[in-house]
Amino acid sequence: MKNVVLIFGGKSFEHDISIITALLIYNKAKSEKYHFIPVYVTKNNEWFAYEKNNLSIKLFKDFDSTYKQNGFSKAYLKTNEKCLFIRSRLRDRKLCVDACLNCCHGGMGENGELVSIFEASGIPISSGSMSALAICMDKILTKYALRGLNIPSIDYFTYTKDEFENYIDLVISRANKLGYPLILKPCRLGSSIGISVAKNKDEFVEACKVAVEFDDQILVEKAILDMEEYNVACMKNGGETLVSKVDKPTRTDEILSFKDKYVGQNKKLGSKNIPAKNLKGGAYTQKKTFAQIDDKLEKKLQSLAKDVYEKLGLFGIARIDFIVRKNKIYVNEINSVPGSLGYYFFVPSHFSCMGKFVDALIENAILSFSKRREAKIEYITKLI
Repeated sequence: MKNVVLIFGGKSFEHDISIITALLIYNKAKSEKYHFIPVYVTKNNEWFAYEKNNLSIKLFKDFDSTYKQNGFSKAYLKTNEKCLFIRSRLRDRKLCVDACLNCCHGGMGENGELVSIFEASGIPISSGSMSALAICMDKILTKYALRGLNIPSIDYFTYTKDEFENYIDLVISRANKLGYPLILKPCRLGSSIGISVAKNKDEFVEACKVAVEFDDQILVEKAILDMEEYNVACMKNGGETLVSKVDKPTRTDEILSFKDKYVGQNKKLGSKNIPAKNLKGGAYTQKKTFAQIDDKLEKKLQSLAKDVYEKLGLFGIARIDFIVRKNKIYVNEINSVPGSLGYYFFVPSHFSCMGKFVDALIENAILSFSKRREAKIEYITKLI
């Protein structure tokens, strides 16, 4: 069997959701092809490998105090070694690694840093490419890319923390010009963290104060409140782009909040997609009911999602989020490492079980990596 690093956690607001995603994969994605090596990344971005067979959520409740007795060992990579190095008292051991399955939501898992680390080590990773992830993670770069590709997105302006603190009148004038209501988003965060709706100048100023606590660059969009939200997922399988059915997320407020995405009715559990009765050993299951919408709209959303996915050079799984108002469609955001890896978009519609879905993610990571390595990246000169 081939060794695959299952990496999760990391310095991110979505740290705990990442743990749950990894536990789902570890406990439910049984494979005859791949052996998972769990690698947990702490909130300080330290790496720990786990080599036992009883990975569960309780191991992470007081991790700093208990990791040694629970069997975790510090781990790291080296460039071009294609191995995971596991620290021991006498001599660091190394395990040959064939690929990495990225379960890190937000932070380095989605901004391209993790991809660059693994690829520098010669290890294919399931989400990429580095440039595509960087664009998708940065909401302002996403806007630039969408406009460049002539893909519809909502009108916007941007400001920096420095501009807000030193030139607030200029920022307010931009808001007045765009027109209320407005929605403010920290540039590089996910899961609706730090996002606010402002319906007038006073609310806008207060929302600015919140947003700059989370990022030094802020995206301000024209808020479309009387709208519908839809999601479509895409992934590669054997070189072909698979496109999911259209999902309609449930929201309880004007915007889709962190609570809507992860908490729902069960505040203790932390995910609306994880019923408490189905959480066993850290893994969970769910049944997905897709949106019942007009065929013409569904095909348009699917076509746009595929266009975005392919033109940005994404591979692995990505979820494209849309806003629709009076049959006008806007691409809202692109999530390159969706919660639970968005398995429910493709299981059982395209894959009979989660194991085959995960196998496809790994196989396509290896395929994409090998194709990129075929390109010439060296040129012999006589300068030295």
